[in-house]
Amino acid sequence: DQGVCITLEPDARITYRLSGTGTSGATLRVYLEIHVPAEHRPEATALDSLRSLGAIAAEIADIRGIVDRTEPSAVT
Repeated sequence: DQGVCITLEPDARITYRLSGTGTSGATLRVYLEIHVPAEHRPEATALDSLRSLGAIAAEIADIRGIVDRTEPSAVT
């Protein structure tokens, strides 16, 4: 009940959640998760592996159109 979760095949999930006490001035947090078995992991970093999932998340939520941002303010 604290956000919107979208499950994608195979084994990927995008979660959108507002952080703050209200909708005005709130921060949109987007959590990206993907499971890649060890034997299929590329030499790429975790950030590189999540890049395409992040593009899908931005498109689904129309983040660029709504908040006019092309990059996140923080990546952790």
